[in-house]
Amino acid sequence: MRVIVAGSDSAQINKIAVTTFLEGLYSQYKDNLCISFYGQGYISDIVEEWVHKTWPGPNSKNCFDLDWVINHWSDDDVQDIGSSIVKESKPDLAFLFGYDKYEVHRALRYAEVPAFVVEKL
Repeated sequence: MRVIVAGSDSAQINKIAVTTFLEGLYSQYKDNLCISFYGQGYISDIVEEWVHKTWPGPNSKNCFDLDWVINHWSDDDVQDIGSSIVKESKPDLAFLFGYDKYEVHRALRYAEVPAFVVEKL
């Protein structure tokens, strides 16, 4: 199961909400789980910390840091970044904690990838 986990830096979703979701995925899929994240920002910091605790080591097949995709594009091509993120990670599912600045939700919708958005009320 390939899952993108991303979110808004400004939403400041509770860390417990993010890790609970990740733990649920892990309990279901174990080492057949691959988590893609951006490698920068509030949500990605939480995800990256969890990934490194769950699969220690520098080259885990269970995580995919999409930071290099983002650094390849200019800030003007936000829609292209979202499409590239989806194309490179080939997700089966996405979980977005607030909407991210790369508007990956639009690319997910176009690629017909189920995406769930958690927002802070």
